[in-house]
Amino acid sequence: MDRDTTSFIIASIILIAGGGFSLFLRYPPEVFMAEIKLKTIPMSKEGWIAREISVSSAEQQMLDVKQYILREYSDNSGFKVWLFVGYFTSQKYGTGMHSPRNCLPGEGWEIVNRAYVPLPGNSDLIVNRMDIGRGESRQTMYYWFVTRAGHLNNEFSLKGDLVKNAILGRPTDAAFIRINFPAADFDPETTEKRIGEFMRIFQKEVYSALPF
Repeated sequence: MDRDTTSFIIASIILIAGGGFSLFLRYPPEVFMAEIKLKTIPMSKEGWIAREISVSSAEQQMLDVKQYILREYSDNSGFKVWLFVGYFTSQKYGTGMHSPRNCLPGEGWEIVNRAYVPLPGNSDLIVNRMDIGRGESRQTMYYWFVTRAGHLNNEFSLKGDLVKNAILGRPTDAAFIRINFPAADFDPETTEKRIGEFMRIFQKEVYSALPF
């Protein structure tokens, strides 16, 4: 067998193996380890009261989310927080969870500022904070991911988690948590205090509803 033929065979094997691995990452097996109970997250607690916000079936299909909640919580001062929690049975390479960094500009939002910061009410949890604007509307958003590896605050770590778990044959399920609120309704100190209070009350409730 000459050198060119040998090189061709080796290259073919690498391409076939790489293609198979890409398919494996794109369509990892879905493993259900525990019950997901997002609907058990309280609609009201310690002065916060929620209303459900519906997502169209087309939007839900685009998200490819197994289970989710989207709620607007208000306290007795009129402060509002929008909470989204989505559980995905598997992270599919190239699909699945859509990062706000990619989706928001497509919906007309401008990302004014972005940073990694401690989550109000939980200084041990570093999350994404984004200040966004669209027309006259200004909002602040915090978001992060939760997998069986723990908390992740960027999309590169999320993909790394997918690859590692897919190789090891582990579940690739994950959750996406996002809170956002109007940026101009209260002064920054009051806003920080309200968000910290909200997370103190509801973070445990959210995590108890996830199978991790």
